[in-house]
Amino acid sequence: MNKNKENKNILKSPLDWLKASSVDINEEDASKIRELAANQQDIKGEMKELLEKRKSLSKQVGIAKKENQDVTHIISEVKEVSSTINLLELQLSPIEDNILALIKDLSVADTSNLENKIPTKKVEDNQDLAKEADECDVIFETDFDSIDSFIINNKNASIYHSSVWLSIIKKSFNHDCFLAVARSKDKNVLGALPLVRLKSVLFGDFMVSLPYFNYGGAVTNNPFIAEKLMQAASNKAAQLGVSHVEFRDTIPRENYPVRADKVNMLLQLPESKELLWESFSSKLRAQIKRAMREDIVVKKGKIELIDDFYDVFAENMRDLGKSFFKNILDSVPNSSDLLILYYKGKPVSAAFLLTHNEKMEIPWASTLRRVNHLSANMLLYWEVLSFALDEKCKTFDFGRSSKDAGTFKFKKQWGAKAQNSLWHYWLKDGGDLPALNPNNPKFKLMIAVWKKLPIFVTKIIGPMIVKNLP
Repeated sequence: MNKNKENKNILKSPLDWLKASSVDINEEDASKIRELAANQQDIKGEMKELLEKRKSLSKQVGIAKKENQDVTHIISEVKEVSSTINLLELQLSPIEDNILALIKDLSVADTSNLENKIPTKKVEDNQDLAKEADECDVIFETDFDSIDSFIINNKNASIYHSSVWLSIIKKSFNHDCFLAVARSKDKNVLGALPLVRLKSVLFGDFMVSLPYFNYGGAVTNNPFIAEKLMQAASNKAAQLGVSHVEFRDTIPRENYPVRADKVNMLLQLPESKELLWESFSSKLRAQIKRAMREDIVVKKGKIELIDDFYDVFAENMRDLGKSFFKNILDSVPNSSDLLILYYKGKPVSAAFLLTHNEKMEIPWASTLRRVNHLSANMLLYWEVLSFALDEKCKTFDFGRSSKDAGTFKFKKQWGAKAQNSLWHYWLKDGGDLPALNPNNPKFKLMIAVWKKLPIFVTKIIGPMIVKNLP
């Protein structure tokens, strides 16, 4: 039996493996397997339903074509179902990897009597990865751009893993920035973990990979090296005396407390604007058309639109500071864009966009409340999605939301699907996870006062305060 077939047998029913195993398994490990197996079966069950739905829709397309009927809306639904299946597959993969790794660890001592044991080749592969990790050195380097060739060629890396982002943060806020790099004996880069230290009287002293953005964490092709990088970061944190380290991941990490109350909302883009438009509900299309009837002008650009972008952003958001956005536009001009809506000659809605590996992200967007009755925000997102298609992007990232919050529902109506956002922590003294967010009662009075301050005041002092919030 080959490796793939044996792995499939194991993953077909991890609970059967658990029942048949003669290995002494403690309740904690058994509970982990049961939990992973339950998550696996939930996702596979949902995928099965969607596959049946796609099969049925495909038959409908064939019938409709024979009868010379319009099939655009059916094809759009097929694409949406396929996109959801793809996202579920992305969620399923790390779960099944964890099942295999856990069972391997438990069964390596005695698997001779198990029909569905982990294949020897798999154990050897993991041993090779473990050996590679043991032999590599993790060093905190000051030459940040030494990792860029590795990052460019690594499919697990986000746009924020490039060294330029540490430089942008350092230049904008003067935070201490660190870069843990794993290198082989011959000095090849095997992994990297960028970190930023935020220190203030108001919010405390801690480290994040990476603040202000939704992605970060250790990037490598070897899970043992990822663990080694995170351990090095934890050791550095302990030396510095910070309260915690926050690793912003999208994949599970063992042995670290995790916060999973947020999701990243992703839309798999169709091939054309026509298919995208047809995928929207009639209500959503009507809201976009409402704004289209107004005298709204759309402009796309870069640094030349920074003042108009910030005028809109600062009125609603009141944080970070114009220099931060300017530094991004200056540092990554080929990956960053601004899209502004103007009403009666004044900027009223704005989006900051980043593009990387056929994915466009909207990390910041704002629309003035006084034009809400025009549905300007709906037009903004239609224009942004159209721009993503013009740029040949395959995925649009709406950003982070709390599950079932208002922003979650807003993004969902555009067809976006949830991807797990897993923020792992090293905690100096154990205890509860940090709660640096607006829902923390500790900050409610401060926020209430802040909202009443004049905009010109918040533009001045806002960046000095908010730069220490991740």
